Amino acid sequence: MKEDPVVWGIHAGRGGEAHSLFTKGCTLALGWSSVGDLSQIDASRDAFKVKVALVFPEAKSGAVTNYAGVLYRFVHEMKPGDVVVYPAKAERKVYIGEVSGPYEYRPSGDGGFPNRRPVKWLKSLPRSAFKQGALYEIGSALALFQVKNYAEEFLATLSGPPQPSEVDDDETVGLVVEDIERTTDDFILKTLAQDLKGHPLAAFIAHLLNAMGYRTRVSPEGPDGGVDVVAHRNELGFEPPIIKVQVKSTEGSVGDPQVSALYGKVGTQEHGLLITLGTFTNQAKAFAGSKSNLRLIDGEELVDLILAHYEQFDSRYKAILPLRRVYVPAPPYRGQGLACPEEVTNRPSTSECALNQGDCLREQVPATQQPDYDGPTWTADAPSPSPTTAPPARSLRSAPSAPASCPSQVATTAADIGWLAYRRALQK
Repeated sequence: MKEDPVVWGIHAGRGGEAHSLFTKGCTLALGWSSVGDLSQIDASRDAFKVKVALVFPEAKSGAVTNYAGVLYRFVHEMKPGDVVVYPAKAERKVYIGEVSGPYEYRPSGDGGFPNRRPVKWLKSLPRSAFKQGALYEIGSALALFQVKNYAEEFLATLSGPPQPSEVDDDETVGLVVEDIERTTDDFILKTLAQDLKGHPLAAFIAHLLNAMGYRTRVSPEGPDGGVDVVAHRNELGFEPPIIKVQVKSTEGSVGDPQVSALYGKVGTQEHGLLITLGTFTNQAKAFAGSKSNLRLIDGEELVDLILAHYEQFDSRYKAILPLRRVYVPAPPYRGQGLACPEEVTNRPSTSECALNQGDCLREQVPATQQPDYDGPTWTADAPSPSPTTAPPARSLRSAPSAPASCPSQVATTAADIGWLAYRRALQK
């Protein structure tokens, strides 16, 4: 039985600089011109790593591994007859072709894209012809990568016209959104743990509470008697509620002893708040649940609060946690058992608990619970040039498209409609 060909995904440069070379020249190409002729490097991943490390001495070890892997795969693992998938950003189309020749090194005066392979384009289809999960996979940050999860979907388009599923029936949309949101959660918590560990995290929490409408006093660095931040509503700090906050930068579990110790510092007219980047043990939760003036916030809830009040952050903390507003696909909801939008939007979120009675931390139902939600969710994204200035969200429109074969041009494609989201933007 004949095995399916290997399916590769490839990008035409970070900004699509090699798009014309790909489509008009029927050529797959990679940059890294300073590395030189890749065929002169010993055919091993270790040899490629050594070469890349010599050329880019300031690159981190992870980047060296990624660069070397991309170049090695392009020369030694990609074979004639393999299928290649190229998502063309400029046209919002997906080109599918066949690798038609061996590796070639063609240096040019301007550097450009000297590492090349010929390709025969077989089809060009609108992005709307594919499931959201397939589109997400070929959106990899790597210049060259093997398509595994949705390889069959791309191969199927070569044997006949695509049969796109209805948006409401595309089960991969929800998986994509969950993965993006999980990536953002991980990024925020990892950044806080690494860049604001210890006393700086207490200052950040005070800033978050300021954004929520509280005035705060941060304890000096050093022994703090178990209270890192004191929060209150009025300027002098006499008017209740008075909230004593302890901040844990640990990513592990906080137990009952730490929670009990904080509560011992809380007076009868005061409230206690313990915030951690990690989680709480069941014993700690049970103890807090028995106290009406004690509140626990774990890493997951902390992320919710950060995203809910991000717009009120100052430039310093926006630079540490750079986010920008974009669109992401929304999971389908019709036919999944939700009786009506009212029943969903009126449901309180898990973040709607109060620091004290009648004082809500967040009055917003998570976007993932709202079929017709127009407000922000928060997810992670690719780098942007400025960590503090959020570019405007781009409107997404649909347009007709027609089949094309190399080297003819193709029309713009249908775009995927999504909910408004905030996504991470790191500097490249």
